[in-house]
Amino acid sequence: MARPKGLVFGVDFLELNALTNAELVMIRAQYNIPGAVRMRIPRPLESLSNPENEVLFFTDVFKHGLRLPLRYLVQKILAQIGYAPGQFNHNFCITLLGTITAFGIASEEEPSYKQFTHLYSVTREKSADQGGWV
Repeated sequence: MARPKGLVFGVDFLELNALTNAELVMIRAQYNIPGAVRMRIPRPLESLSNPENEVLFFTDVFKHGLRLPLRYLVQKILAQIGYAPGQFNHNFCITLLGTITAFGIASEEEPSYKQFTHLYSVTREKSADQGGWV
């Protein structure tokens, strides 16, 4: 497989996507994704690291409770951490939505960013080249 031009990350060289257009239709129906949300399968050799005018999601995050449109608290926490929705992997999804659910079960208000980051222990990576949130 030829390498795509542009930025290169490990996600660009995963195995080819096995999803079909029929499965996309089923995902839309199963998870109530609004019709206004355009869904498509990445083309062969398409770089996933630099999408233009698109947002990437792992399909597994829908299995773990993510719904579109993103609820305000999810948008707020993603913005404060500096995550793009495409960085929203299923483990983070489970943690964030689980925290929101736990606060609801405890009859508390939705967690604040400060409460979430205390429970999730979000910290800056100490990498010399590209620091991010871990």
